[in-house]
Amino acid sequence: EELQRRGYELSQLLLLAPQDGSAGRPGETQGEVGQVDGGRQAQSAAQAPASGGPPSSRAPAPDVQVRIRQHTEQGGGPEIFVTVRAGASFREVKEAAAAAFGGGAEAQQAMARARFVRRQGELYVSYADNEKLGSRRRLLMMGTDFLSLQEASNDP
Repeated sequence: EELQRRGYELSQLLLLAPQDGSAGRPGETQGEVGQVDGGRQAQSAAQAPASGGPPSSRAPAPDVQVRIRQHTEQGGGPEIFVTVRAGASFREVKEAAAAAFGGGAEAQQAMARARFVRRQGELYVSYADNEKLGSRRRLLMMGTDFLSLQEASNDP
């Protein structure tokens, strides 16, 4: 029983079991879990075996919503929300952001120039495009102007 409880706790940490404790006791199959974005629901059906060990086959990573805020000197810049798969790279998040601005050549070029950054002391350090998003759901972007991209996407 202790082994099953530990296996269930590990499944929760790995996001294979529900975090709210409403269902999914050790040894039971997890139901549909997802995040809703504009009426679209991502679903993942992972099954935790009774032994509490890892699932025999991994379900595809669910979609996650990511908030991207434009860096401004004053702080609190404009932001957009995009939906990507949980295992996405920063390059894939940029592609989703370009699509959010209409996906045109101007948006794609702007995203190619832009970079995601994190604050490290007094400096901003860039994430590599091939780095995985991981658990990050709030990102800061430098090198592009969301308002001009929005205006360009609204022009016929």
